[in-house]
Amino acid sequence: MKNDLYELFQSVGVYKHHVAGVIFIDALTMILEKPDRLMHMTRDIYIPIAEKRGTTAKNVSKNLRDVRDTIMKHGGATLLQQMTGQTCWFVNPPYPNELLRIFARYIKLHHLPYHHLYLREL
Repeated sequence: MKNDLYELFQSVGVYKHHVAGVIFIDALTMILEKPDRLMHMTRDIYIPIAEKRGTTAKNVSKNLRDVRDTIMKHGGATLLQQMTGQTCWFVNPPYPNELLRIFARYIKLHHLPYHHLYLREL
């Protein structure tokens, strides 16, 4: 498994030069800082990101689904199986909140630094 978040993201097609990639990083960072935000995705994640990025909560939601779809097209089911030990991802892709929870848990469990995600190119 990847020890570096940049390698991990690149291996599944998530790049910082894509708007959706930046939004995914925003959401993931917010969840890592306060996991309870997953309970109220629209209020605690979509709306604050929309305000920060000058868009709508609906577009934030769409971008997170786009990232999920990109990840799944680039071997995401295998990666998610390695991260969670579950094979269900080969049949049903995760919802965006599940995907964010999985990545956040993986980052926390492996003590991967994430505060510098904006500083280095993905």
